[in-house]
Amino acid sequence: MFIREVRNSLPFLICFFSLLISIYMYHTKAVTKVVVIAVDSNQTRLLTTGDKDLREQEKVNFIRSWVDVYFNFNGANFKKRIGEGSGYLSKRLWVEQEYKVYKELAEKSKNLEFKEASILEAVRYMEEDDTWSLTLDVEFEANGKLTKKEVIVAIKLISVERSIDNKWGLLIDELSKKY
Repeated sequence: MFIREVRNSLPFLICFFSLLISIYMYHTKAVTKVVVIAVDSNQTRLLTTGDKDLREQEKVNFIRSWVDVYFNFNGANFKKRIGEGSGYLSKRLWVEQEYKVYKELAEKSKNLEFKEASILEAVRYMEEDDTWSLTLDVEFEANGKLTKKEVIVAIKLISVERSIDNKWGLLIDELSKKY
């Protein structure tokens, strides 16, 4: 009689233990630990909240990367480069300010051969108003005419959650240019 009861409940016991094992495995795999690795000019290391100097260097690297994409383009890659560069901007800044500038420049440049090349000459943090001041040497060539000028860009950074799309954990939330 006992053997008959065990034999009848065997499929239930197998299913029950399989379910327990599945639940355990799901929960142990679902737990993720976010590890942030920062790279500066000297080394690679884990980024913790106590690494203030490293975080500042990472902000400078973020700015350099943005300038390289947003201020260096030609007629063939203009939309692509500005599109990539807009990923460094907060949604509010893009919608309220920079999209209008982009659209205007795209309209004006439809019939032009043009190229912009910029070199980031200086980056300074202005602690009193929590902004970054960038000095760019810009060369703009349109239909064979070359214009050189110094551009001062002031930006304010905000911290956001790091993600696959935003490895820096930063966005530019305010932007002004002086030509």
